[in-house]
Amino acid sequence: MQICNSSSPGLAAADTGAAEDRPLISTPDIEHFLHIYDEALATCGAKLGLFSLPGAATFASRDTGAIARRAARLSGDQREVYLHIHLHDLSEGELSHRGSVDSVRVAIGLFSDVDARGPQRKKPPETLCPTVEDAVSVVEQFNALYSPLQVSLVIGSGHGCYPAILFKEPLVLTTPEDK
Repeated sequence: MQICNSSSPGLAAADTGAAEDRPLISTPDIEHFLHIYDEALATCGAKLGLFSLPGAATFASRDTGAIARRAARLSGDQREVYLHIHLHDLSEGELSHRGSVDSVRVAIGLFSDVDARGPQRKKPPETLCPTVEDAVSVVEQFNALYSPLQVSLVIGSGHGCYPAILFKEPLVLTTPEDK
């Protein structure tokens, strides 16, 4: 199980919430992570989508370098940055809308979101893991219970984690029935 810390500086640090404690993400780190999309990008013309808050802006591109530079810049500007986990049929460049189930064209795996308690959480505390470490422990418990099925990648979100089971090969979705 590979653990990748891809927390956005737009997400407050779990212990203090202070901006100066927020982790920074470098363009090379983001580009390294985006290589998990190489095979999927080669299958069709679908694009990666980068969504940011505030402002609810989306940037779509097939260029992983452009996505990485944009993500690093937005993070440096204290924006919350989210990468669509699948490739979407979106127009190139700036968009006023996010991708949707209808626009997904290629899936690379199954993803989940395991949240921990932290500042500015809107979910009831009893539905959240007490700490980020507890959220990662949930993933470890999954691996123990469902072996040989294993989580291939855990992405640190700042207030929890995104476990992923990556497919052996990209799943191209061409019809509504595929979805």
